[in-house]
Amino acid sequence: MGRADCACVALDSAAARAADAVRALPAGSRWFLACDADADGLCAAAVAAMALQRAGHRFQARASREKTRAFYEGLAAVACDGFVVLDKGSSHLDVLAELADAGRPVVVLDHHNLPDPLPEADGLWLVNPRAEDMDGSRDASAATTAAAFALALGGDRNLDLGPAALAGAIGDWQHEGGWRGWNLELLERCRTAGHVTERAVPAFVGIDLAEAVGRTTPPWSRFHGDRAGDALRALGIDPAAEPEELTDEQVAALLDALVLDALAAGHEARPEDLLRDVTTDARLDIGLRHLFRVVDACGRRGDAATGLAYLFGSAGARAGAMEHFRAYKADLAAAIERLRREGAEAHAALQWARTDLPELTGMVGGLGMTHFLADRARPVVVTAPRPDGAVQVSTRGTHDQVAAGLDLGRAVAHAAQSVGFEGGGHPIAAGAVVAADRLDAFVAALDDALLGQGFLARA
Repeated sequence: MGRADCACVALDSAAARAADAVRALPAGSRWFLACDADADGLCAAAVAAMALQRAGHRFQARASREKTRAFYEGLAAVACDGFVVLDKGSSHLDVLAELADAGRPVVVLDHHNLPDPLPEADGLWLVNPRAEDMDGSRDASAATTAAAFALALGGDRNLDLGPAALAGAIGDWQHEGGWRGWNLELLERCRTAGHVTERAVPAFVGIDLAEAVGRTTPPWSRFHGDRAGDALRALGIDPAAEPEELTDEQVAALLDALVLDALAAGHEARPEDLLRDVTTDARLDIGLRHLFRVVDACGRRGDAATGLAYLFGSAGARAGAMEHFRAYKADLAAAIERLRREGAEAHAALQWARTDLPELTGMVGGLGMTHFLADRARPVVVTAPRPDGAVQVSTRGTHDQVAAGLDLGRAVAHAAQSVGFEGGGHPIAAGAVVAADRLDAFVAALDDALLGQGFLARA
């Protein structure tokens, strides 16, 4: 299929209409950016904000996990000339249409499930891959949709923002199984223009290097399990490092040690089998996977401003962002250890796990389905108590489950509504906030809704 025939063209057209809406306001106009507080939302906001700034406009950004009707209705009180809503908004387009009808343009850059029918308003500009017959869980995330908007607004001078957008897409696990759709096209354009580079690093994926190496190496290895930390220190390598952070000399030393370890135990090993290529953002000089985790840490720990400043390229923000990342990794390691220890409670069409920190429910669900849970047939529900007494709920499935008919977004929305709350998201991942005394009823309603989708029989 040539590009002229693919859905990316339709996404370009939607982005161009949104860019025209921005150009209709004079330079110096002030835009209010409302985004989700995860990696995809923050990367989307940074990309859109930098594009607006380069076009001569001003902006104010506010990140939050709030996605209720009351949140969107509250935007009417914000003093600005226009709105950009990123990584959310599709669930309440009717409210945003009313906001646009009141006289200020509203641009929605999102990839979540859409209502049917779509509300219309002269000043509402929707850019969502799902509206263009694209898969919003695989073909484009909110951040890469924001990159389409940035390119429509400023042309290829904004292509250097593409890598940060792709980091946001990694945050939504859209790279699993290989890039495709608009994500793939954006990556190829960035690679051709020199905005991304490739580098070989150890092929271990985990919370940190020690956890990843210890979990991956066989029992006979001196790097296996809890022995990994001491073995890495003996090589002069920080066990808490990310593979992307290792120098070329450290990579070579680790590979040599692993190969010698295997040969000493009578096993064959090839250094090239222990490497993987990572894609690096040339502007920020950081691997895309590492970038997503640093930005996600800032958002999850309530400091979105530092995450946005880091994405803008602020050298001063880097230290704070990395401090958040170190604390985030420690919390995540504890949450994963609990998941390993307790496992998940099996229900008819889902598995239910608990964690202590509400900001980690989504990441625990994603890592659990990808690496740690033995049950690959049922999606996972992860819950955690919130400081306000409510319960944070995140759900995560797999692409195979979605192909068999899973739609967590619609199932979560139905279950949340059945107990008097709101929720939703994507077919592959969704979330809600419910009262603690309604949690069991919510999970039961979700289980029934998922069972009715029939994906288990077709998997």
